[in-house]
Amino acid sequence: MIRTTIVLACLLPAVTLEAQNLNFQHDGINRQYRIHVPDGLPASPSVVFVLHGYGGGNNDMMSNYGWRELADEEKFIVVCPNGMRDNSNSRCRDVDYDFHPQFDIDDDGFLSSLAIHIQDTLGAD
Repeated sequence: MIRTTIVLACLLPAVTLEAQNLNFQHDGINRQYRIHVPDGLPASPSVVFVLHGYGGGNNDMMSNYGWRELADEEKFIVVCPNGMRDNSNSRCRDVDYDFHPQFDIDDDGFLSSLAIHIQDTLGAD
């Protein structure tokens, strides 16, 4: 049992470097984002935010468009924030679609706060 615990404890730092879904509280709303932090980053690495379109999602953006591989190669952090779900259960952003007259989510504030959080916690530029 002790050996298993030690092995798991050793694996945890490696797991945190893989793309993972995380939560971030903004304006009292629990928002999700996915982040990939490559090995061997330089001091003050760059951060690239990748935003999905209407109906998309952060898992799709991180997994299917080569962002992790590019980040590993070019040594930057990639962040894929999720949009909020609308009445049809599609993920979207507050971009003033005609069919979202009541949709009032502070995406600008969320993205800005998330960027500051990543800068503060990971020493990103």
